[in-house]
Amino acid sequence: LGRYAEAVKCQQEAVPIWQRLAESDPTKFEPRLATSLASLADCLLRLGRRPEALAARRADVDVRRRLAAADPEEYESGLATSLMYLCVELSDLGRYRDALTIGDEAVMINRRLAQTDPIGHEPELGQSWSNVSVFHWRLRQYADALVAAREAVVIWRRVADTDPAKHTPALAKSLQIGRASCRERV
Repeated sequence: LGRYAEAVKCQQEAVPIWQRLAESDPTKFEPRLATSLASLADCLLRLGRRPEALAARRADVDVRRRLAAADPEEYESGLATSLMYLCVELSDLGRYRDALTIGDEAVMINRRLAQTDPIGHEPELGQSWSNVSVFHWRLRQYADALVAAREAVVIWRRVADTDPAKHTPALAKSLQIGRASCRERV
């Protein structure tokens, strides 16, 4: 419905409640706290309130790190997704070095997840590599951008074979970053 201001108010009220509940029973309530923080970050972004959104996303990632440390099989995928959002949000603020650090972590987790479930996690791994290639390119680290773009292209080619309509645009974007990186190296 696009009523993000109202959604922000609801989430801002819900987050402290989930925090209190999570303090008493982290196993039961921290997953809900992370989801609430992620929703708050998304709504704040829609309203253009980037610094507040970044703070909520960082809090979401902190909770998901704890969850993944306690039960990687259950929570690592959610952590990887939140890291991917965080690195893009940092990049949007021009914080490419920070984005690259977070993006590298997302690649590492998504690589591990894709080894056990390629169908479920290769698109996220491809996107993580694509993000990292862009961050390197923005930092004028063209050789590293090319390496990351090549990794993304390999994955996107494989994934695009299974669903061309959905994944071919991501393949094209990674090829474009690779080409731009080659051009800048000359």
